[in-house]
Amino acid sequence: MMLESHVDDVHREGQVVTTDKIIGFTKDEKSGKWMLAGEKMNYRFSMRSSLIKLMDTPDFDKRFINSIYSPVVIYYKNNYGITLRYDTNSLNDEQLIKLGTVDPDFKERNNKDAFDFSTLNTGSDDKAVFIDKKANDHIERINKPFNLEIREEGTAYSKAFYPLSVAADIVTAPLQLLALPFVIPNLHQ
Repeated sequence: MMLESHVDDVHREGQVVTTDKIIGFTKDEKSGKWMLAGEKMNYRFSMRSSLIKLMDTPDFDKRFINSIYSPVVIYYKNNYGITLRYDTNSLNDEQLIKLGTVDPDFKERNNKDAFDFSTLNTGSDDKAVFIDKKANDHIERINKPFNLEIREEGTAYSKAFYPLSVAADIVTAPLQLLALPFVIPNLHQ
């Protein structure tokens, strides 16, 4: 169990490729698709069609989209997703009514203020997700910028020792069980 936990930690803590602060949204001139606008780069992502329609509605105020996590950690060269929330607590009654008319799914969603943004999996050409910023980018800013951290997935060579660890656990299981009465009282310290 400890080895498996170590392997998971190593995979989670891969080397950082880049960090950026997401400050809003911008539209790609060529494709007409929305991108996350960072201070350093822009980031392509995909989203469900109902959300695309909502983002393209001029009355939809994007300022209140934010993340409950900062930094948002994603893994380079992998599919990854970002869950962003629409901060409905910051809206007054008039804005809530307007949101209900702009977004028909707003009242029907169980978690009414969550949006799922999934990045594009680009295969071998991973740089296609990262788009250079341009001076003429029109950025629709968000009220609460959040940090984005892009990592490479870590490697854990200790997985090779996993079969040996399992065998050792089985052999030493009786001794581990005998030690439990002595170990349990000390766990609270």
